Amino acid sequence: MNTFIIALCGREIFINEDLSLPQICQIDIEDNSRYIPVAIDSEDKYLAIRLSEEEAKSISSLQRSELRPLYNKMPQQQFKACGKSLQMIHWKEHSRYCPSCGTATIPFMSNATKCPSCGYEIFPMIAPAAIVLVTKGDELLLVKARNFRSNHYGLVAGFLEVGETLEECVERELKEEVGIEIKNIRYFGNQPWPFPSGLMIGYTAEYVSGKVILQEEELTHGGFFHYNNLPKLPGEMSIARQMIDAFVATKK
Repeated sequence: MNTFIIALCGREIFINEDLSLPQICQIDIEDNSRYIPVAIDSEDKYLAIRLSEEEAKSISSLQRSELRPLYNKMPQQQFKACGKSLQMIHWKEHSRYCPSCGTATIPFMSNATKCPSCGYEIFPMIAPAAIVLVTKGDELLLVKARNFRSNHYGLVAGFLEVGETLEECVERELKEEVGIEIKNIRYFGNQPWPFPSGLMIGYTAEYVSGKVILQEEELTHGGFFHYNNLPKLPGEMSIARQMIDAFVATKK
């Protein structure tokens, strides 16, 4: 069993030249109590730690990178561990004080904090978002969002709003972003998205009616593409790509 270290400084993590995580022997930290165990289904062990800029300067043998550019590049299990670490550390740093009365919180169970004054409990927050693959015969709807960091197309997606079901979220997002009606909404799967604490919940649906009219504040390009003539797609680790590949496989 290997012990890998997820060392964060600011928004960056330390990695080897091959984009893998360093092992514990590569980072010298005197106070081992600062390490946060990261529980994932793996034979290897993962520990996370937040480093100061001064501590980070002493680590010259490793590279630094934000996690998002490493998507689909570093080993998948390590990316998953990094994602969980980022979410947990983000939560810990944003739950130090009670949002109700302002008192400093104390640890409560393994994944929560509690206000010793008013008893308010704070658990890690997750922001659920629906993502949908819409098909029309041999074609599928692909869009290019303004916030995409690379020149690829993806699927329509959006955050769940208060008081709506995930299926209602799917219908609303499609009406808002591309102006179409759909039917046969079916659950596909889900994927954690740690930027900083999202959960992508995938659905498939079938086109019914409407002309594709892009919401220009969100999207730059979009339309239906034949499965044999697709543009640049998201990385294979993403749930968007998994949904696209699953549809294409039914056509082969």
